[in-house]
Amino acid sequence: MHEYNKIWIKRVLTPFWAIELIWLLVVFILSCVDLGKSMSIIELPFAIFSVALDLTAIILFARYRLRPIPYLVFQCLTAACWTTVLILDLLSLHYGGARDLLFSVVLSCTSIGQVAYGAVMVHRKRVGKLPRDQEDSNNGAPRGSYAALGPKDAKGYVVVRTDGVES
Repeated sequence: MHEYNKIWIKRVLTPFWAIELIWLLVVFILSCVDLGKSMSIIELPFAIFSVALDLTAIILFARYRLRPIPYLVFQCLTAACWTTVLILDLLSLHYGGARDLLFSVVLSCTSIGQVAYGAVMVHRKRVGKLPRDQEDSNNGAPRGSYAALGPKDAKGYVVVRTDGVES
């Protein structure tokens, strides 16, 4: 397995994770206190599910195993959950759910931001612009380089004929 932490920017992931986990902790506590409310019954499983996915991503990141596609799948699932809660909160806003709306807006925004970042990383992986892909492809040459073509000498350098004779 190759290291995948070369592709992730820690200063992008850490604020997303910190903001989301802090808000999820508050949502979890408030949902436990107001367990009789109908929105609390919906938000509590989503909060537990989101924390589980975030902790999985953090553990994979810490072990240098966080790949772009699983990260994007995790964030798409989380964004779908919190966007659903946001829509439900908007529909029930006239019943006095402004607090719930604030939490769902923040959690939807952080989830959608992580989806955007994951989509950029998946695109870079598929195009081959990640550092890992550049090291592994084309015999160590950068992607799109003609240096990967042709014979190599004993030291691994590309042999370039200048006398006009093709080998």
